[in-house]
Amino acid sequence: MQILWSNQLDESTFASPIFANGVLFVGGDDEIMHAFDAQTGGTVWEYRAGDEISSSPAVQDGVLYFGSFDGVVHALDADTGNQLWSVETGAAIHSSPAVVDGLLLFGNYAGTFYALNIQNGEEVWRIDGGVQISSSPAIAGKTVVYSDTNGLVRAVSLTDGTVLWTFQADGAIFATAAIGEDLAVVGDFANQLYALSLDDGTVDWRLPAGGPIYSSAAIGQGMVYVGCDDGNVYAFALDDGAVDWYLPTGDQVRSSPVIAGGQVIVGSYNGTVYGIDGRTGEVRWSQSVGASAAVTAYDGVVYAVTIEGRIVAIAGA
Repeated sequence: MQILWSNQLDESTFASPIFANGVLFVGGDDEIMHAFDAQTGGTVWEYRAGDEISSSPAVQDGVLYFGSFDGVVHALDADTGNQLWSVETGAAIHSSPAVVDGLLLFGNYAGTFYALNIQNGEEVWRIDGGVQISSSPAIAGKTVVYSDTNGLVRAVSLTDGTVLWTFQADGAIFATAAIGEDLAVVGDFANQLYALSLDDGTVDWRLPAGGPIYSSAAIGQGMVYVGCDDGNVYAFALDDGAVDWYLPTGDQVRSSPVIAGGQVIVGSYNGTVYGIDGRTGEVRWSQSVGASAAVTAYDGVVYAVTIEGRIVAIAGA
């Protein structure tokens, strides 16, 4: 493994990085959305929001969308960082937006879930739930799945926001659901991992974990991969939830795993990013970068962003 470049932000960050068109985008507690050249780490542009940014951006058709803690959702030209439009929602935004069918989907701390027109930010539909939404939306065809911190999982129609079904988990949910084989898989703070039918929200299987699950799961190769506060990275069979392997890291795993090239790539609070064989659980490589790094990967390079605000490009993955 080789570190290609490393940058240090002025403050911490809890947002995952996004790669698009040779640029790495990441927001931080410094209230800035940063755009870095993914090859060199050089600054392409910076955009200052009105408050800290803990949501990850979404990029589509040259436009970058994200929310900030002052309750504003922003749309920027991804090449220049110039603002195209912004909308005030009235409550902090931690939920990372999704863009689909001309809609920008996200929730806020007031418990409102929004579908905005991506062209101008105009509201198309909304759902007022009254309970903090920290999870990001997951899309399955014309169905949108999201959760709140009371543990209520909702599936709603992408077309008009009609609630299709709900499921009440045992604990608070901060994770985003992972979608695979007609299932939505999500963990909660009551140490449970659920696989819910996308048709009606019934429980296909549920499993106890060794601690709260803050990490969003990743699905691939017929497996579910997820981190846990007990310090383990778990691999479960998607069809029945059977534990295939687990990797102890020695500290909380709150970042969400990414699947790339048959590897499960994830950071731990122990300061290490791991590249794990998705089939066997064997560690192929590891790199010390800093606590609880959120990761993305592209073309053999892993981009890790730690909660201390360090950004590292790692080659050889």
